[in-house]
Amino acid sequence: MSNPTNYLNIYQDKRSSHNRQVVRTNHGNSTSSRVRFLLASLIKILPRAAIASSLLFVLQCVYVICKTPRLPPPPSSGFEFPREGLVAAWDDVDAMEESQDESEKDGEKDDTSHEIVDTCHKPDKRRRHQYNEFRLILIGDSPVEGIGNNNHSSALCGQTAKAFAKVVCRSGSIPSSPNTTQDNKRYDCVRYWSFGKSGLTARGIQNEMVPLLHSTADMLHQCCQDSINSNDGLTPSRGSDKDPIIHAIVLLCGVNNVLSPQCTPSSFSAEVSSLLSSIRMHRGLRQTPILILGLPDFSKLPFLPSWPMGWVLGARGMRMQYALEGLVEKIQGEEMSKESGNIKTTVVPIPEVQDLIESRGFCRRDGNSRNVNEDEIMSPGQEQISKDDIDRQDDYNQLGLRFYHPLEKHLGRDVINLKNITTIGIKDFLCDDGFHPGRYGTVFIGSLLSHAYSKLTRPQSKQRQDTWIEKNLT
Repeated sequence: MSNPTNYLNIYQDKRSSHNRQVVRTNHGNSTSSRVRFLLASLIKILPRAAIASSLLFVLQCVYVICKTPRLPPPPSSGFEFPREGLVAAWDDVDAMEESQDESEKDGEKDDTSHEIVDTCHKPDKRRRHQYNEFRLILIGDSPVEGIGNNNHSSALCGQTAKAFAKVVCRSGSIPSSPNTTQDNKRYDCVRYWSFGKSGLTARGIQNEMVPLLHSTADMLHQCCQDSINSNDGLTPSRGSDKDPIIHAIVLLCGVNNVLSPQCTPSSFSAEVSSLLSSIRMHRGLRQTPILILGLPDFSKLPFLPSWPMGWVLGARGMRMQYALEGLVEKIQGEEMSKESGNIKTTVVPIPEVQDLIESRGFCRRDGNSRNVNEDEIMSPGQEQISKDDIDRQDDYNQLGLRFYHPLEKHLGRDVINLKNITTIGIKDFLCDDGFHPGRYGTVFIGSLLSHAYSKLTRPQSKQRQDTWIEKNLT
């Protein structure tokens, strides 16, 4: 006979295994029920959250439209811009900066606006050499129109002309065009035009501003032909490939495309492509360098709420910026495949100004800033400077240390130094509406554009173009 204890042990083993299976089943059922409960909750919450975010976005749009001030443009802007243009010369810029330095030393602040005088309208016949003008045209939307600025000198067009004057009006600077063989080309002044209108998309710029650009090019061509016939000393420019009528074109577009809900990155790319093609249709503008300013980061503009409006517009702006860069890369490939082999179209991206402002800078034991390139200035491996060290400027000067900052090459040493670097904020770069460039913003963008033109047209660009061919075409 079998031992009863054996039957009891077998029964207990079966019972315990059954209990373990029940526990596992209950645990699996509880986990799956929790997952189903979370999914059901998300299905209920997400539509409500989307509706709430949409309503909040609409309310924020209404708030921004009502609270943002409508700033006027300077006199004689847009369609009324002077037909003969305005002039900025290197001597005028240098003298103006010296007068500002003297007034700051005397403790006086000059609030009077300085309008660029048309000093180069009539050529000086006593000069034996021909009179050379660097001709610059800006076309675009509200920043080109000068919204928020009192005059064209302080607006984006004037500050860009001043930045170009510092680059091209020096002896032995850069050639007049990518095809020019005279590396030591010197210009006496920068004559500029600014054709912009607030609210224009890329298609609106093509329809309204490009005709003004073409009419200005025709007018300059006719004036140059008249000067050749009259022999009055002006530099002849027939609008040929080697001597363009316009030496540089700055294009600002895309902000209103980002704000338009009907616009997509693909449609924006198509509009910009059509805009560039319409500019190149003029014979005298086929070899003119075109600098396209990139789109700003909408998520960091102070006049926009951060969520959801700033985040949504920032994401749209980033997608359209990628579309713009892709289009320009395609155009550059077509330009490189031609006989001239020169890149004439480029995008000038806007760096994160807030990040540059928050940069602490550094000091190095080298008082000669000309021996320090941009990479060394941006290098983090130097002796860092904190905000607590601002009051120790005399000690650093005694030790032979010099303060460097990423914004110094754009705004100048008088603005960026140890004393006032902590007082500069993002609002100092914008107008009162918190959107359009003003004060330091116009100076900063003008410096970006002039540096981009210098890199695009200097003789060393041939090596960079060969590198571009290797990277993109092989």
